[in-house]
Amino acid sequence: MAEDLNWAVGGEAGDGIDSTGKIFAQALARAGRHVFTSKDFASRIRGGYTAYKIRT
Repeated sequence: MAEDLNWAVGGEAGDGIDSTGKIFAQALARAGRHVFTSKDFASRIRGGYTAYKIRT
């Protein structure tokens, strides 16, 4: 692959951030990219900040 990609999405817990990150990472992997992911989240059920980071 020609270039590295760093991608991040963030928002409140419960907004689908984790699902969005997983779907995008899976699409990159199916396209033949090596994918590394990282999740940051607060220890709350709803309302805390959540981030999903992808590097490929």
